[in-house]
Amino acid sequence: MTDTRTYSSELKIAAVRAHLEEGVSMGEVLATYGISTRAALLAWCAAYKRFGETGLLGENSAREAVRLAVQSSDELRHARIAKDVNRAKAAIARDLVSEGYLITDVLEALELSRSTYYYIQAHLVDTAREELRAAIMTIMDTRGPAFGYRRVTAALRAQGMHVGQNKVLRLMQEIRRSRSE
Repeated sequence: MTDTRTYSSELKIAAVRAHLEEGVSMGEVLATYGISTRAALLAWCAAYKRFGETGLLGENSAREAVRLAVQSSDELRHARIAKDVNRAKAAIARDLVSEGYLITDVLEALELSRSTYYYIQAHLVDTAREELRAAIMTIMDTRGPAFGYRRVTAALRAQGMHVGQNKVLRLMQEIRRSRSE
């Protein structure tokens, strides 16, 4: 069973100050303030060190940041289908998390499931792969269709790229498929 306690901002600030500024041990702070988990106190301390007291204002600050980010997001406004909307929300979430907001607060405010967020993060377009694909397309266009994957691999290696023949072969097959459609 998970603990779903919520703590006021004043309690968080007092607990963090007691631990960080007054040197009270973590166990004593947990017992004194009735905090159920050590992880919660550690997260509060990290937020306090990074953002000061505003970092402990909880989900209200995250909700406000999400609201502002959603209002200013052209990508979210232009998303047409659910898949695109979720990708846009994940991009907003990634930016807010990098600014220091808690992932749980941001995802809750965006109404995006945790699994969807991490799925989208795992399946982002790899820029190195796209650069390699562009280089292969350039070689294919300049050398003609008879230039096979072995020669394309050799040409890429001559340009200083470290790439295997199998990857070049797969990308060339993808390029040919996309051009024939």
